[in-house]
Amino acid sequence: MSYTLICDESSTNNRHLILGSIIIPRRNHPLLISDLKAWKESKGFNPNSEFKWTKVSKKYLIHYKDLVSWFFRHLNSNHFFFRAHVIDTSKRAYLEYGKGNKENSFYT
Repeated sequence: MSYTLICDESSTNNRHLILGSIIIPRRNHPLLISDLKAWKESKGFNPNSEFKWTKVSKKYLIHYKDLVSWFFRHLNSNHFFFRAHVIDTSKRAYLEYGKGNKENSFYT
């Protein structure tokens, strides 16, 4: 079976860096993209933009809660898989790996 792998990371400026990935069976990818774009349009979001969790406001909180429900509904239906790694960027080994530079530690 073929898969599409989508990865993203949180900011390296915070204590915890999170690397997340969604693994989507290729047969499910078009349906999920179409469904997510339709959901975004129904909530007034740009269907081609990404979500910024740091920009959640009271006005959009209900929509973000609904997005989390959308995510878990598809996850629980095995339409995709989710994995994440949480890295404590304050740990000595992380800092040494990048020679004291958090960005270098991430990209090296």
